[in-house]
Amino acid sequence: MPSDEDAQAMLRDAIESVEECYRSREIFGDRFGFGQRPAVVVVNFAYGWTDDAYAAGSRRLDAPVEATQWLLSTARERAVPIIFTTSPWRPHTGDQPFKSAVDRSPEFRAWDERACRIDQRLGR
Repeated sequence: MPSDEDAQAMLRDAIESVEECYRSREIFGDRFGFGQRPAVVVVNFAYGWTDDAYAAGSRRLDAPVEATQWLLSTARERAVPIIFTTSPWRPHTGDQPFKSAVDRSPEFRAWDERACRIDQRLGR
């Protein structure tokens, strides 16, 4: 894993890249949403995305999950709040108006309650 200094430099580079993209498109030019304290938000690292048994899942997320483990470990050491997001489990009713990860695919595990649970590799 990278040192704290390297991780901070990588984060600064990533933020600058995003800001340059926004500047070039003339969007999000003003500061907004900044609070007094940092937090880590982990988006959709539930089994439905991290386990390739599901149609929406992929082993390509193994490396990002490992990097996130390191990030979360560092955040926990510093008492930084961690927020996880996922989708709610709603049994398939057959009346969905759009295609989603819930749609059945015979080669893959059916979307179920487990698909919405945060991957245990990330801890809670």
